[in-house]
Amino acid sequence: APLLAEDHPELLAWRRLVHEQIRLSDAMAEEVERVWRRDFGDGNVLGCLVRGTDYIKLKPKWHAVQPDPAQVVADAEKACREQGFSRVFLATEDLSVEKLFREAFGDRLLRYQTCMPKYVDGFLVSSGAVGDGARALEMSRQYMVSIMLLSRCRGLLAGCTSGSQAAKLFSDGYEWSRVYDLGVYS
Repeated sequence: APLLAEDHPELLAWRRLVHEQIRLSDAMAEEVERVWRRDFGDGNVLGCLVRGTDYIKLKPKWHAVQPDPAQVVADAEKACREQGFSRVFLATEDLSVEKLFREAFGDRLLRYQTCMPKYVDGFLVSSGAVGDGARALEMSRQYMVSIMLLSRCRGLLAGCTSGSQAAKLFSDGYEWSRVYDLGVYS
């Protein structure tokens, strides 16, 4: 299916449905608000969602092809220059992606997730989902808070993932957005 533009009637209808029917728990909504006020200031932020290198290496069949993280960094730098974003919020589960963004944006980079999956040689070896229910729950909570923070940014730059689509649905609309449409792995 084609990606929907911000003003597409179908996206607007789905967004309206999400806003009417889905509510965060009070604790999660309070956490999103607390982090937003503490870190995001005026909201002049480009939100970036970047899948980890495990996804790019594994190329799971029929899943959306993900952009190279270095390309996303270059595109984020360009968007900041052209659109005037003052900071970049990064949602990723991969510390090597975070390192690329940290090198490019320094103290202008915002992060939320601290409970990360474990990788060896670029491949996911533990998501925390097996054997440690508390860790898995915390990773899921942080992931949802990150999606909600992405949804409040002024701009979105992301691979085509369920997370980027969720951020679009929870948002009130972005002033600028680009979701990479690179086809699917076959």
